[in-house]
Parts: sequence; structure tokens; C-alpha cells
Amino acid sequence: MRRILRALLLTLLALPVLALVLLGGALVWANGEGGRRTLARLAGDFVPGLTVEGLTGPLPGRIGVARLAMADAEGTWVELEDAQVALDLMALLRREARITAITARRVVLHRLPPGDGTPPPPPEPDAPLIPAMPELPVALRLDRLAVERIELGAPVMGVAAVLAIEGEAGLEAGRLSARLAARRLDAPAEALVALDLAPGADRLTARLDASEPADGLLGTLLGLPGRAARARLTLDGPASGARLSLDAALGDDVTLTASGE
Repeated sequence: MRRILRALLLTLLALPVLALVLLGGALVWANGEGGRRTLARLAGDFVPGLTVEGLTGPLPGRIGVARLAMADAEGTWVELEDAQVALDLMALLRREARITAITARRVVLHRLPPGDGTPPPPPEPDAPLIPAMPELPVALRLDRLAVERIELGAPVMGVAAVLAIEGEAGLEAGRLSARLAARRLDAPAEALVALDLAPGADRLTARLDASEPADGLLGTLLGLPGRAARARLTLDGPASGARLSLDAALGDDVTLTASGE
């Protein structure tokens, strides 16, 4: 009986070691040239239309691709070049899913993929003014989002445009905070959005500053491409009575100024 118990104990002690050895071996294989090629091929096999070229690591803390593309029956609709996601795996010990960076040198959105034809469900009549944030077992954090060049094809928003964006975001204890800055590289246009949303505390803070010349994205979407546009909006307070300040214009003869709750 003693020998049996001793053998069982040694086996139980050996299992975690064996798991670590297997995991280490899998990571060594995945970070080798052959392993990365195999993973890229498997990703394309599992996701129809996906092509991954030049997968880089070291995995799993840093995942990069030289090129990633998605295609459908009509051809390629989006491409990414020199894209990378960097993770802080040790942050999981603090119950935090932390992405230190999502970056890309170039993103090309030729068009939007076709939808399935299903209309979105109508909003519920008793839905809260501020949507509830999901309660997650870990906090989410994105330290840095940066895309050097985003090329939008004319089918996306009615006019071709080249943008650059950068930002950050976090979600913890049902509270969402985010900041996003975008600027056009082919025209003097820019936009800044800052948001702090806490539905549990019935609190909303938001700010929008945007401006663009004639033939911009907003004017084209509204069917008035020859007009310059600008907007400055701030919201601060509870959802049922947030302080509002709005100053917007579309061309020289269409302006809107508002303040209140």
C-alpha cells in the first residue's frame, strides 16, 4: 500500500511539471519559423477568407503579422500591414486583461462586407438612457491604439479618405473610459472623442471636437458635400439631467447652438 501511495504522489507531483514541459515545448515550436507558418495556415483554414502572412512573436505575449487580409466572394475587403498586438500576461495575476499596444502601419478598408439582411432589433421601451456595461471577472485595459494610415475606399462613406488614429480605453467595475483622436492625412480635418461612462453611478461625461473642410466625410454622408463642418459637444452629469453644450455648423448658413440639460 505504501508503494502505491508513493507512486500516486509522485505521479501527481509530476503532472504539473509535465504540463509545463509540454507548454514550453509548444511555445518553442510556435515561435519557430515552421510553427508560425503552420499557425498562419491553420488560421486561414478555420476562418473563411482569412489570409495571414509573416506571423511574428514571441507568442503569446506579442502577436504580429506582416499582412492580414479578409476576402469574400467579391474579393478582398480589408487589409492590414505590419500590425501587432502586445499583451501584459503578468497583469492577469492582478485580475487585469491588459493590452499594452495595438498598432498597425497601414489599414486599407476597400468596402464594408455585405450584411446578412437582418434588421437590428428595435430598442426596448424601458431601456435605460445609459446602456449597462458588462460585469467581467477581470478589468480590461488598452494602453495604446495607434494606426499610422487608414485608407477608406469611396464605397465605405461616399468619399475616399486617408486617416490616422490613436487612443486608449479601459473597462473596470462597469465603468468605461476611452479617448480616440483621428485626423485626416489628405485634408485638414480632425476629431477628438473622450468618454467616461459609469451606468451604475448614473454618470456620463463626454466630449467631441471635430472639424473638416468642404467635401469631407460628414458633409458627404449628409448629402451636402460642398460644405465644411465643425462640431463641439460636451455632456456632463447624470443621464437624466446631464449638462449639455453644443456648437455646430455645416457651411456658413447652417448653425446650431444649444445648452441646458
